[in-house]
Amino acid sequence: MSNEVTREKFINKLRDRTGYLYQVGILATPKNNYLRYAADYIIENEVEPARNKWQLKGIEEITRKKSYKQQHRATKNSGTRGEEWFILDLFEKNADRNKVFGGLVDYQIPLRNTRANKGTGKIDFAFIKNGAFFLAKMIPAYSRVSLLQAIIEIQTYYQIADKEKMLSDYGFRYLEVRKCIVLFSNCKAYKQLANEQILKMIKMFDIEVIVLDSCNVFEQLK
Repeated sequence: MSNEVTREKFINKLRDRTGYLYQVGILATPKNNYLRYAADYIIENEVEPARNKWQLKGIEEITRKKSYKQQHRATKNSGTRGEEWFILDLFEKNADRNKVFGGLVDYQIPLRNTRANKGTGKIDFAFIKNGAFFLAKMIPAYSRVSLLQAIIEIQTYYQIADKEKMLSDYGFRYLEVRKCIVLFSNCKAYKQLANEQILKMIKMFDIEVIVLDSCNVFEQLK
């Protein structure tokens, strides 16, 4: 028997979810022919205008009473996980990347206030560039996560974050808080940049996309 999921069942999984949209497992690695169905459904049913911008419906801001700022002690030689290793490496001894990212502010930034805030996750890292404070989602070279899920995840986190308090916790004021996805050219998500619906969603949510190869920054999309 085929394990193929019909378009109707695929959309139903999105519609009948119990948590945040980005948590629906089928979005993580959708087959290419489902990208269009998912993007069309999301654009038509899951977004709404807000202050001259677009946002996902039904996501409330969570004010974290504890500081967003983390006291990390991890280094690349202390058993740090692969994703964190990539993040730390982005800001070490690479002039080309420093021009693109500016300065690392923090990584693995928690969003939840209490354990009741299920599904809030953590922001992969934040950096300062050209007077803006960027919240970034990382897609490492080895990852098979879809670009679609990354878009929905970083947009969700952006809406959850109490951006004014976050800036205050890190000692910044009056900066614009923006969103960014960083991915490597040899990951599966990179190929999805050719999808028109995916590009439409990137533009709709005003997400900056930075593409890296194994050594250098070679492409930047806005």
